[in-house]
Amino acid sequence: AQLTSFGPLSLPLVSAGSVLEVVQLLRFLPLISTALSTEFQHGDSGLTIALAGRTDSPGTDCLAVTYGGLAVLRLVDMLAGAVPSVELHLTCQAPADLIVVGEIGHRILFDARAAFVHIPAAVLYDVCRFSDPVAYRIGIAELRRVYEQRRPNSYTQLVRAQFDADPARADGAR
Repeated sequence: AQLTSFGPLSLPLVSAGSVLEVVQLLRFLPLISTALSTEFQHGDSGLTIALAGRTDSPGTDCLAVTYGGLAVLRLVDMLAGAVPSVELHLTCQAPADLIVVGEIGHRILFDARAAFVHIPAAVLYDVCRFSDPVAYRIGIAELRRVYEQRRPNSYTQLVRAQFDADPARADGAR
């Protein structure tokens, strides 16, 4: 994952002021991919970001979740410095062969009950290296504008988009 490979998310990623601002950009993930969805759960111990594949294929879902989770780990490390307490939990089985993923290999846990990234509370407000509040606000404003343009405007469009996103639900309704 390179900072410039995230399309419209690139400017706010590079200019984010804290780890929390970096991970909050996952709200805009549908602008670059619909293969992965996220859900945030705040708690006393920190932030847990649940990851779910949306490809209708278990193997491809595992790939999307693994890639997305690894991207979060690497982005946090690139922007805020090495943060060894941030972990990626994956539901897929550990590969038989030794994984060589650099300094983050020990932070990946396999065979978990759910796929998620956990960021301890103490890390959420770590300052990012290239913090630029003005650029971040401009980037967020642009993301919101583009995101709103892509949202369905009417109730009919919203229902149609939900059925398009989950055809099994549409078949079950008949």
